[in-house]
Parts: sequence; C-alpha cells; structure tokens
Amino acid sequence: PPSLNTVVLTGKRDAHSLLLNDTGLRNKMLLPVAGVPMLRYVLEALAGCRLVSSVFISTSDPDIATFASPMPF
Repeated sequence: PPSLNTVVLTGKRDAHSLLLNDTGLRNKMLLPVAGVPMLRYVLEALAGCRLVSSVFISTSDPDIATFASPMPF
C-alpha cells in the first residue's frame, strides 16, 4: 500500500481567544475535549491510519513539542 508523510500544523495563539485566555494555554491544540487535549485525538487518528508512515508536527510552541515528543512516530 502507498505510504503518506503527514504534517500537523499547530498554529500560534490568537491573542483574542477567550478559551485560551480562560485556560491559560498558549495553543488551541492543547485545549481539552472530554478531558483530552485536541492534539492527542489528531495524533491517535493518524497513528491508526495504515497509510500514514510518518507524522511531522509544525510548531514554535514548546508546550506542543513537549506534549508530542513521546508519541511513537
């Protein structure tokens, strides 16, 4: 089967984001949904896809880098 390299774009904090301001988080991808950061859902979906051979996370946020570093990609 073909293999895909994927890129997850995490973006930057929007200074006007009420959700981020209320939580103190710097990135929307770390906002919890049902107690789990949104980024985990994205990474787990990619990990479960047979066609994905590698995942690259584009970020300048050290919290995202720390969160994603133990992922098995």
